[in-house]
Amino acid sequence: MQTHHLKLDKYYWDAVKSGEKSFEVRRDDRGLQKGDRLCLHKYDCSDDNGGHSSYYEGRYIQTIGDYETRTKEEYESDKMFAEITYILTGGQHGIEPGYVVLGIKLLKEHNDGNN
Repeated sequence: MQTHHLKLDKYYWDAVKSGEKSFEVRRDDRGLQKGDRLCLHKYDCSDDNGGHSSYYEGRYIQTIGDYETRTKEEYESDKMFAEITYILTGGQHGIEPGYVVLGIKLLKEHNDGNN
């Protein structure tokens, strides 16, 4: 079992945290497996100038366009943990080859006290 750190747009992050969204669609480039854990980090992927956020050398999240930054500590506080419960691989059921749809379940024991 591995833990994978993934960025998740704040809109989708809130939907996962509330329980409304119980899946993730991702590129199949990490060797994700059933039982693996996801550490989902909230970030804002858009701004008024069409930019996006990125994790920069473990120190900053920077929004291209307005150059707003967050420290690593702020980035680490906006996270939650989930477990992969099911995987649909690409090339079937209308899923593009090279992508996966992950069934996920929030891990309450790791999320208490976060946000």
